[in-house]
Amino acid sequence: MANRQEDVASLEQLTVAGEGDRMTDEQIVEALKENGMKITRQRMLVAKVLAENDKASCKDICCMVQRKDPSVGVATVYRMINALEEIGVIERVDMIRLRDD
Repeated sequence: MANRQEDVASLEQLTVAGEGDRMTDEQIVEALKENGMKITRQRMLVAKVLAENDKASCKDICCMVQRKDPSVGVATVYRMINALEEIGVIERVDMIRLRDD
């Protein structure tokens, strides 16, 4: 089931929510704190990558995070993405599009 969820999530773009401009990594971290989440090195890295790469796919975010720190696991990134979605910091945007033929 986890692979199915990751496959579906990798087909979706993430959009960092914010009023007007995109949220910064500091704002993302603050939203995590406000929702009682512990701020770890891994979460700070994911927040930075998300803030710098609005509208990237989940899979791309994972690759970017792991490029910066190979010790951060895919499950860690997906849990962070799910947590941020639950608290309204990001939203998933479906990328699948039917051909016009």
